[in-house]
Amino acid sequence: MKLLKALYGCVQSFLLWYRHLKSSLESIGLEANAKDDCVLNLNRDGYQCTACVHVDDVFLTCANNYVLDCVILDINNSYNETTVRRGDSSPYLGMLFDFSEPGVAMVSMDRYVSDFLKEYEVSGTASSPATDRLFSVDPDIPLLDLIENQLVKLHEC
Repeated sequence: MKLLKALYGCVQSFLLWYRHLKSSLESIGLEANAKDDCVLNLNRDGYQCTACVHVDDVFLTCANNYVLDCVILDINNSYNETTVRRGDSSPYLGMLFDFSEPGVAMVSMDRYVSDFLKEYEVSGTASSPATDRLFSVDPDIPLLDLIENQLVKLHEC
């Protein structure tokens, strides 16, 4: 059987949707990042606009609001039904991005963590076994010889 259109839920549909969305974003000037195809960049008027794509969610950032407005308008022209959330604090994929302090970006997952703890009925507190001395080296401890060092590496595999 050969499908003439992508159907929601089919494995191939995800790839077809990504190709369609990427093509739309490239048509307005965004280019896929060499390291990650789900990150696209656009340089306009000396400002970089970055789009992070996850399925049908696109997270846009730009230091210049005019450039950001232009990209949003271009996307809206391609897709009639889009939802745009703007502000110093933006939710995205279970994370909360907070840009309220100039030059600082804070990322948290407080709601995700609290929902997880609630779902699995976890309560109480615990400290991490790692202390502030985790990466300190005591110079008085002798180094492992070559054979012991190799044995330790074999056991780690």
